[in-house]
Amino acid sequence: PSGAPPPSPWVHRSAHPAAELDVTAHGRVHLGLLQMSDDFSVCNMGVGFAVEHPRWRLRVTRARAARDSVTCAAPTALSDELLVEARCVLARLSDDGGLSPVDIEILEAIPPHVGLGSKTALLCALVRAKAEVAGMRAGWTHLRHLTGRGGTSGVGINVAVSGGFVLDSGHREAPHRTLAPSSARSGRPVPIAAGRWELPPWPLLLVTVTDATKRFGEEERVFFGQNLPVERTEVERLAAIVLFELLPAVAAGGYEPFTHAVRQLQEIGFKAREWSGQDQRVRDVRRAALESGADCVALTSMGPTVAVFGRQLDTVAEAVRAAAPGRVEVIRTFPRNQGIGTARRGAGR
Repeated sequence: PSGAPPPSPWVHRSAHPAAELDVTAHGRVHLGLLQMSDDFSVCNMGVGFAVEHPRWRLRVTRARAARDSVTCAAPTALSDELLVEARCVLARLSDDGGLSPVDIEILEAIPPHVGLGSKTALLCALVRAKAEVAGMRAGWTHLRHLTGRGGTSGVGINVAVSGGFVLDSGHREAPHRTLAPSSARSGRPVPIAAGRWELPPWPLLLVTVTDATKRFGEEERVFFGQNLPVERTEVERLAAIVLFELLPAVAAGGYEPFTHAVRQLQEIGFKAREWSGQDQRVRDVRRAALESGADCVALTSMGPTVAVFGRQLDTVAEAVRAAAPGRVEVIRTFPRNQGIGTARRGAGR
């Protein structure tokens, strides 16, 4: 595919492949796509960061048969759509990357289509797992393009490597390009990280209204088409917020300026349009969180999950549960400054 690296890094094998491997791949908070106008030579670009939970946890072994297998330990389950994509990526790793088949057992999962980067995290985990079992621990990042992810945002596919807070470099394309979600832009080069910083262990809540509208597939593509492009003036304002407020706060580990900048990002550009498309219950959760003392509430990706920073998170958690009783899942977590994690359970010979 376009942007694929030369094959030489793929074929290097370590003398110590793994016989059995535990793999964890973590969710991410996507704070926004920055350049969604029809101006400038670069489009998309995104900012976001990895979180410790939720996560995928996989147990990986060399295949007992001649083909890959994927199973789920109860109560974990994969949608048919994601299972098909997982099998396709594993097949590409065999066909294009020359990697031997593996058996994958999924022990924990990131909920799909709630804004936490579930699909990208899983597919990158499969790449890392299959490459490391084959003895390619250092070279797996050169195979990420085989996931088909990163066609729009490069946040998830880059925090899979090293965690932290990432600004991705977007895609350099001609004017009048297609501004669409990653599912409609496969085959694009993986955006490199223009910058990556570590975040302090600031606690946050991930709050999901579980029965809220989830936009993905064709519905997500229609939403992009109806709400893009945004005006150049909005993009320029977003660039100023990110360059002059958000990134200095991240680099310095400044909590107050960070939450101030994140609040501003919610009100402008494509993110403001993503907020306008949320169910009233998601907006009720936002209001309840802010009224109970949250410092900022950020819609992650297309939602419906919101990331909430604050100093009194127990109080905030009670308030958001009351705002949508019986329909809210709350996860307490913190930023993660490492990428996909692996632990070997045995060495091959």
